Amino acid sequence: MQTHISDTSVVLSMDNNRNLDLDSIIAEVRAQYEDIAQRSKAEAEALYQTKVVTEWVSSHSSPSLPGSGHLHSECEEYFCGHAE
Repeated sequence: MQTHISDTSVVLSMDNNRNLDLDSIIAEVRAQYEDIAQRSKAEAEALYQTKVVTEWVSSHSSPSLPGSGHLHSECEEYFCGHAE
């Protein structure tokens, strides 16, 4: 049986008609990356603003002053757009 196989040749050809547009793929990946980067930047900015306001209020408020308990939430609402 081995002698019969050795006399046979096989020709293999592939038709690869998938024309990949790498420029558009790269542009799409870049757009997705830039969107993620922009959202991350906005989240970091919001976190930073919250931390700055919290530290400012903590250093400028006194528990002995009347109404100072509401100062923290009022400042956060004003500066950050939300209260805790």
